[in-house]
Amino acid sequence: MHVSKVSYWVFKIFPRSRLATQASTASLTGDDRVTVREKLAQTAAELASAERAIDRTLETEKNIGLWQSEIDSWVNEAKVAAIRAGVSADFGSRKAAFTKALRNYLVAFGHSAVSPDNRDSVSLNEQYTPMLNQKRLRSLGSASDQSRLIAAYTLALASASHDVQGLHPGLVVLDEPLQQNPDPKHRERFLSFLSKELAKKAPFQTLIFTSLRQGEISQLRRGGVSVLTPEGTKFLQLTTPTPLTKA
Repeated sequence: MHVSKVSYWVFKIFPRSRLATQASTASLTGDDRVTVREKLAQTAAELASAERAIDRTLETEKNIGLWQSEIDSWVNEAKVAAIRAGVSADFGSRKAAFTKALRNYLVAFGHSAVSPDNRDSVSLNEQYTPMLNQKRLRSLGSASDQSRLIAAYTLALASASHDVQGLHPGLVVLDEPLQQNPDPKHRERFLSFLSKELAKKAPFQTLIFTSLRQGEISQLRRGGVSVLTPEGTKFLQLTTPTPLTKA
């Protein structure tokens, strides 16, 4: 590679036509010819040296580009690590607020497996599943505790989101929370929860659609709970079936 480039530059500096003209028009002595050869050799050496310097410069430039890419990659990784650390810390505070709210709502709802004495044993695993002493909370307690767990979990999300300024819309809708467990004990616990300060002073709005007896409505209103009863004709009505006619 160097030989071809050197030959090219020698040709550019001393074209053949010029060398031929000089040879034909001037008579060079032996010393003069030696001097010309020395100059040609020196020029070729200088060109080769310059070419090597250019190659080294290009190689250095290439290495600098690779180093810069690695530095940029390290900087980006550091930024991502910093963001993850901040997000992880934020998730930790959110999870702690959620766990605290869940404990309070489970006790307020009267979950049979959770009491004021062992509420601190309630935790959330990596999938945010409620646990009690390393056991899934949904596998503990009575059948009616399942609806209490669902209601407590739903309300705790809204409460925790308010405390940490999360993205919850601040509205919770419970549709017939008494339908699956209509036993008197469960109904009494649910009505008792609605009358407690935790429910009445919640920093979010809760709408509950359910069927209540007249005595239960009066009980809630005496406890300061807003109860709205739709008046007028019911949307669903019993109808008399049409008698079948024989063909």
